[in-house]
Amino acid sequence: MKTTQELIDKILDPNDPTYGWYEDTMKKDMLENLYDRLNIGTDKYMGIAYYWNSHYKHNLRSISREKRKKIHDEFISNGLEVNEVSDKHWEIICLNVSN
Repeated sequence: MKTTQELIDKILDPNDPTYGWYEDTMKKDMLENLYDRLNIGTDKYMGIAYYWNSHYKHNLRSISREKRKKIHDEFISNGLEVNEVSDKHWEIICLNVSN
């Protein structure tokens, strides 16, 4: 039995012969979001799913995927939980959102 993660990896792998069987864009978006949610807190996070504390939602929800990933990865590299609030979280957000 494959894990959810393995099934999602297979569906999203463009080299897999069954890739594209779900031609509906919404399904693909939902799968990518689910895949990303499963990878919050890891280096596989792609910048799609929301991971932050609601305290920061106005600062983070409209930024690019690249910036979301960069902030996420900086939280991790600084030993911070991605969904908590602290002065260090805010410092990292401010440094990356303004760039």
